[in-house]
Amino acid sequence: MAQYFFDIEINTELVVDDEGIDLEDHVAARLSALSSLGDIIAEHIQTSDDLRVDMRIRYADGTPIFAAKLTLNSQWLTPVPPSQLRQPVPR
Repeated sequence: MAQYFFDIEINTELVVDDEGIDLEDHVAARLSALSSLGDIIAEHIQTSDDLRVDMRIRYADGTPIFAAKLTLNSQWLTPVPPSQLRQPVPR
């Protein structure tokens, strides 16, 4: 087991992992990072049509070992009636 730290940047907001998690190996850390990207996007789609999520995995000493980036760009292709637009849900 090794301790891995997952730093996440959502658009311009950086969240630095100060706790880390113990995982079996690099492959488990990679799978954990990739599986959480979808959850992060799902959590933020109510507030933005454009999201960029950068995730970096590192050791406690700062040595980087893996990076993944997921970008979501969405737009309406036809006008949406105001009655169908919802206000973003506050986080």
